[in-house]
Amino acid sequence: MRRIAYHAQFKKDVKDDKTMGEIFFLSCSECGYGKRLFLGCGMLYSRTYDAAIKAAKNGAFGKTYQNFFQEHPDGAINAEYVIMKCNNCGEYDDPKDLSLYVPKEEVDIPENKKRLPYIWDLMRYYKKVIQFQHACKNCGEKLTIFRTDEINDDDAPPVYMRSNNVY
Repeated sequence: MRRIAYHAQFKKDVKDDKTMGEIFFLSCSECGYGKRLFLGCGMLYSRTYDAAIKAAKNGAFGKTYQNFFQEHPDGAINAEYVIMKCNNCGEYDDPKDLSLYVPKEEVDIPENKKRLPYIWDLMRYYKKVIQFQHACKNCGEKLTIFRTDEINDDDAPPVYMRSNNVY
């Protein structure tokens, strides 16, 4: 059985509740499966965000994404890493979310939040209009976001060690 063996959290500021990223190490003592997965924006988010915007505008994610930024020059993309699980084979992956957002009409967005919106900015100033559909690298089926904050006793593995270390 697969289980989360270790969890580490990285914060922008120890006093701040905004998590920059997390690393999950999944392992199984029965089959030897092991994988490291990243969650969040990380320390190089500005590069990740710029690369995602450029790829979308150049058509790397399809015509819908390319057209979106032509129609919504003030639009945004969620370039944070998310943990996803395959509905078919159970494989885990950590792609960029790639959801598209438009500004909320009733909110004035500060200029610095327009240039580089982190997830907490997207939730405050924008509304999601398109959720990117990721496919499993293993079997090609649909991946869904694995919500690590919603693990309960029924679906938690036998060992779930969570470290609250802040680096």
